Amino acid sequence: MPDEPVASIIVEALEGFADGRFRSQVEVKRFLEGKPDFPKSGPSGYVHPSRVKDMLERAVYAGCVEAPNWGVGLRRGHHQPLISFATHERVQARLKGTLNAPARKDINEDFPLRGFVLCDDCGEPMTSCWSKGRNKLYPYYLCDTPDCASKRKSIRRADVEDGAERLLRELQPADQLLKLAKAIFTDIWEMRRADAMSARSTLESQLKDTEKQIEALQDRIMNASSPSVITAYEKRIGELERKKIKLAEQADSAVPDQGRLSDFIEPALAFLSSPWNIYKTATSPLREQCSNWPLQSL
Repeated sequence: MPDEPVASIIVEALEGFADGRFRSQVEVKRFLEGKPDFPKSGPSGYVHPSRVKDMLERAVYAGCVEAPNWGVGLRRGHHQPLISFATHERVQARLKGTLNAPARKDINEDFPLRGFVLCDDCGEPMTSCWSKGRNKLYPYYLCDTPDCASKRKSIRRADVEDGAERLLRELQPADQLLKLAKAIFTDIWEMRRADAMSARSTLESQLKDTEKQIEALQDRIMNASSPSVITAYEKRIGELERKKIKLAEQADSAVPDQGRLSDFIEPALAFLSSPWNIYKTATSPLREQCSNWPLQSL
């Protein structure tokens, strides 16, 4: 069983590095040092950089084991993984510099409609800023598109957001539309579930083929006498073992549970029935989804 709360801290660190929340090992180190429950060195609460690097590189957190010094290649272990193997692969790609960190979304509590409200003249997303007055700062939305007739013309934040709220209140679909939406969502779910089952079948076939390749290479090693040939076979087996783990994980998660259908439909229908009710009580990420409705030309 995972050792909590340390396990959850490690998961957050690994997934944060994989998805770009932490852009460097130094940021991971600072994150760990800021967690009172994470074991540290010395009274100052120090986490050594080598410990961070080791944590990011270890496949054990993805449910795998390996011991290269003992000739044991990467393979699935019998312990519970903390992260998916796909997440582990993204971490390794970032460590090797082959995967760029995704751009951070500008989620700004001060300007929740930034990037969603479009300029009435050029149609480009408007930006926002705080303008310094004599005694305080004032919030504005503005267009910053070159050659636009409204470039740098500021609109008070209250005017923009009040207009957006009025528009959201007016978005009230008829019952017939909601019934149609539910039928469409159900059809899409079933279609994707069928596609997922087909994909799982393909993945399982690829998994069996990979296992056969590994067995064939192991037989060749038994009959080989050249050290260089044996080394080449072992390297290829290691690559196939990694592929095998990835395929097995993808096959296990390919088909969603049927029970998740209601989890998918109910929030979507609640959102469609009253975007305003969702928006006024939502956190920033959900407000961004509400803002994806046509909040332009305000």
